[in-house]
Amino acid sequence: MATAKTTTKESKTIKKSTTRSKSTSTKEASAQVHVTKNQKKRMTVSDLRNKVMDPKNRKSLILSLGIIGLALVIYFAKGLLIAATVNGQPISRLAIIRDLEAQSGKMTLESIITRSLVFQEADKKKITVTDKDIDAEIAKIQKQFTSQGQNLDQLLAAQGLSKEKFKEEVRIQLLVTKLLGDQAKVTDKEFNDFLANNKDLITSEEDQEKAKASLKSQMEQQKLAQKYQEWIANIKKSAKVNYFVDY
Repeated sequence: MATAKTTTKESKTIKKSTTRSKSTSTKEASAQVHVTKNQKKRMTVSDLRNKVMDPKNRKSLILSLGIIGLALVIYFAKGLLIAATVNGQPISRLAIIRDLEAQSGKMTLESIITRSLVFQEADKKKITVTDKDIDAEIAKIQKQFTSQGQNLDQLLAAQGLSKEKFKEEVRIQLLVTKLLGDQAKVTDKEFNDFLANNKDLITSEEDQEKAKASLKSQMEQQKLAQKYQEWIANIKKSAKVNYFVDY
């Protein structure tokens, strides 16, 4: 009986030891899994860096980035390529440009060339026009239209001119006036001779002095326009203009 009791105690001791051993093994295994997970997390960053730097993967990475970049450009800059769509069919801006060039390409090109020549000649003679000069001239023009019961902004809109484009035109006009202003002045003799031959122009005006000043200003503008046409024709003859498009 004593032997049986001893065996039973030893059996219980072995079971407890086995249970403790299993528990310890489970904890150790769990700790190892935890360490392995941490190692994997750390390895992921390292592996990613290695993959990026690996020449074998670089081509596919560059291709992927290129496709993504192209998709982003098309999405955000579609207005640069497509002007509109009609029932899903795109109308490219290139098609519009071609039509516009066919209609007025030559005239537009000549206008741009002329402006460029004016800027170059003004630069040679150190002639400049400030934003203050432009604003003052626009204010003067606006006042003239207002006195005639007209609105400058509405007139510009009707002609399809933006304010920025109008400012550019005023800048050109002021530069030409500074370049050729002395040649466009109307002398008293020229004015009196003209008035003597055209007496009916201002006879109905109440303020004769104001009417005379306005008439003289108009004559100077006409003379300036005539001098400008002669001047720009000579400038174009001496300029080296190379055409790469035949309209």
